[in-house]
Amino acid sequence: GLFRLAASESGLCYLAFPKHTEASFYNWIKQWYPDHEVQENQAPFVQVIEQLKSYFAGELQEFDLQLDFGEVTGNLFIGLTVDDVQLKGPTGPILSAGRISVRYHLPMLLQRKLVVNHLSIERLHLDLTRKEDGTWNISDFIGSEIQEPDRPRSGKPFGILVKTLLMSSSTVNIEDTTERPTQRYLFEGIQLDIGLESTSVLMADIRHLAFRLKQPQLVVKGLKGGVHYDLNDNHLKLDGLSIETDQSQLILNAQLQRDKPVPEFTLDANIAALSLAELGHWLSIPEPNRGRIIGKVYLNGTPNHMSHRLSLEMDGQTLTAEGVLKRDDDHDFGLVTNGKIRHLNPAGWPL
Repeated sequence: GLFRLAASESGLCYLAFPKHTEASFYNWIKQWYPDHEVQENQAPFVQVIEQLKSYFAGELQEFDLQLDFGEVTGNLFIGLTVDDVQLKGPTGPILSAGRISVRYHLPMLLQRKLVVNHLSIERLHLDLTRKEDGTWNISDFIGSEIQEPDRPRSGKPFGILVKTLLMSSSTVNIEDTTERPTQRYLFEGIQLDIGLESTSVLMADIRHLAFRLKQPQLVVKGLKGGVHYDLNDNHLKLDGLSIETDQSQLILNAQLQRDKPVPEFTLDANIAALSLAELGHWLSIPEPNRGRIIGKVYLNGTPNHMSHRLSLEMDGQTLTAEGVLKRDDDHDFGLVTNGKIRHLNPAGWPL
């Protein structure tokens, strides 16, 4: 494929791989070097080209090149560390980070796969806004660059493997102006350890995730498990997703299939502890204000026909039930269920 190189008077500043378009290459130069004039000249890149050829031939591991990346340290072809990162779009700041460190394995690009061995992001602050037309503010910056012209697809899709992604002391602010009133979600204190792989299927191995959600208020002390999303079949799967908050703990297995005329959904929840006070606080309702539920919940079906199986216990009271929840063409709900309630004690209800 065709590699495109850009250099300033200080040294090499950009290497665009074959997957990037010519338009995105020049857009990058215009974004980061607006006061510079572009001159096409291969002479400054003789050394770079020779070292690239040796690197992809397996003859070279270390490069001797002068770089121009501002506050960047490391080896361009093995790994980099960037301090005080800032990204601004036409509508304002989008992203900032105290430090981003990445180590990668470039030769796998020849096999249509980007391998990132380690990616660390410290003190990330991300502001995402969904505008009234449904687009996101980040598309102002990357939208025109991520579109590639139509071309014949090769048999092998381009793959991305991130073996370890670490995030610490980070904040994500989301504002959705398509909602009335505008909805705002602030995630603070984000700590993340995850592995990612993407081809036609996106797979995430969440080893640890913790955060504080300000409104509605929720503190997640630990979340781990597997997430799989098939882009072709529009099929989402949660595999052993364990969630722990200050007062609750549960494990979820779930599937959502959206490739059918009516989406199908399956949820299997094993509840070690579900705090009703915490749930009420998260839903911003005064009741329930106490109590704890343990047990199992199984749901399967479509939005119009959902079967259920419950086995729950709260303060010595038990509920077992099985049946179907239906919705007719007038959007009226009907419940058909049978079960048992034992040791009923209304005085102990959290109301």
